[in-house]
Amino acid sequence: MALKLNERPDGYGFLYGTLRDGELSHNINVLPPASEWRGDFVLPGYEPHATDWIVYVDGEEYARVRRREDLANISGRLLAP
Repeated sequence: MALKLNERPDGYGFLYGTLRDGELSHNINVLPPASEWRGDFVLPGYEPHATDWIVYVDGEEYARVRRREDLANISGRLLAP
């Protein structure tokens, strides 16, 4: 299982990537908090939070974490029964 995110945000400020576990694959989008946000445009309905990194899995909000380092834990929680 591996979570790989792009190093630079897209125009809307999201980091994006894929989580793969064997045959399973999930699209991951991460919206950084306002202090880390580096987009060109704010996507309506997806404004950066003041402190939280917002994790979207296959288009749905999945989790919020306070530290970028905590994003690594998402992959284990996502596929846990």
